Amino acid sequence: MTTTKQYASLDNIVYDADALKLKKPIRSGKFVYENYPKNGGQKYQVLKTVDTNDTKNSHGYDTNGFQGMAVAPIDQNGNVDYTQITVAYAGTNFSDRKDVAEDLQGIGAGNRKNLMLTNEKSQKYITASQFDSALKFYQQVQTKYPNATLDTTGHSLGGAIALLVGSHYHVSATVFSAPDPWNAMTNTERLWALAHPESLRNYRHQGDLWSETDSKTLGIDGFTGKTVWCQTTASGMLKNHNTHMLSTFKFNQKGQAKQLKAQMENDIDLLDEKQSAIKKLVKSLKKSGGTFTHAEKIAVDAVEAIAMADSLNRIAGDGIGQIIKQYHAAIEEFEPLWQQTIKSAALIGAHLSDNEVIQALEAGGVRRQTVVDEPTQKLTAKIDQAQAVGQEYLALSANIKLVVDRMMATDQELAGMFS
Repeated sequence: MTTTKQYASLDNIVYDADALKLKKPIRSGKFVYENYPKNGGQKYQVLKTVDTNDTKNSHGYDTNGFQGMAVAPIDQNGNVDYTQITVAYAGTNFSDRKDVAEDLQGIGAGNRKNLMLTNEKSQKYITASQFDSALKFYQQVQTKYPNATLDTTGHSLGGAIALLVGSHYHVSATVFSAPDPWNAMTNTERLWALAHPESLRNYRHQGDLWSETDSKTLGIDGFTGKTVWCQTTASGMLKNHNTHMLSTFKFNQKGQAKQLKAQMENDIDLLDEKQSAIKKLVKSLKKSGGTFTHAEKIAVDAVEAIAMADSLNRIAGDGIGQIIKQYHAAIEEFEPLWQQTIKSAALIGAHLSDNEVIQALEAGGVRRQTVVDEPTQKLTAKIDQAQAVGQEYLALSANIKLVVDRMMATDQELAGMFS
């Protein structure tokens, strides 16, 4: 199973498939490693690349700044696992005006099909968008390896592209610092994305000037997939700029991204964002079709229920879990407090034995029972209550998802929207 750190490594590697960046860019047949550019960690074989800045590596593609790479892991015996393929998309190369144009026209304006560019003679011309090229690239990989399980990944613009491709082909996407591609998505893709937040994970840093500012300005922040707020190594005056970079993510020894500890407030904000997304989707469905079909109404109800279920899971895991952790921390302080009380009292009555010190404290109303036992019992009861609430949230979440699954099982049109 690919770790979050390995996805981030692949997102770093795909940037080097760009002929504008390297004289010898990464191409199919090359072996790359998790610890790129050094050897070490998981080894991969590059199965296919497309670099539209290289005419020899982009047959059938418009010159629009797109780079894509498909890789398969290699096991310890040197065998390539063609059943597990990851498709990675490169993000913005700020020295390539085509990438910047895609940021503005694709992410900003929601133009999914075309990209308007300007040549050296200041003449405007139209090419296919990078979103269009990304869908084409994924389809080519899928056709060549029909028995493989594919997933997608990308950073920044590449992450937005991966989220859209994942929503289109109904596969998972693991992305980093990605602006939300909502404006470039079809209503069917939006429905699937809202119904499958766990399949579309966007690892982000708070204060990211690029992905967060862009999405918030457009009013679509957190609409697509599940936002996972992470710890960052960035600091200083350029922190909000550097938090966008892949190199500022922290990972543990298992290759998991280190998340922010207290996320309950963010969980509530994300629920609000999902509800805003659903409202916009309803408006778009009504506008595009002229009528709001029965199946579409049910679909919207379903994704709203799924968003609520996802939020209940988050609150149970983040909010209630944090409360329980704080209670346990408080309990652990009671015994040291009692021991320190005894030591302090002993200093005052140096001639008294330990038992006499305790008797003197009890005479003054200070007992182990009141300092340790009773507070521990009270907080233990609160922990039990919090755990019960958490279980109720999880049970409600499971019931919501069960109802949605039953709805899709009995309504073929609805199932078609989500499958």
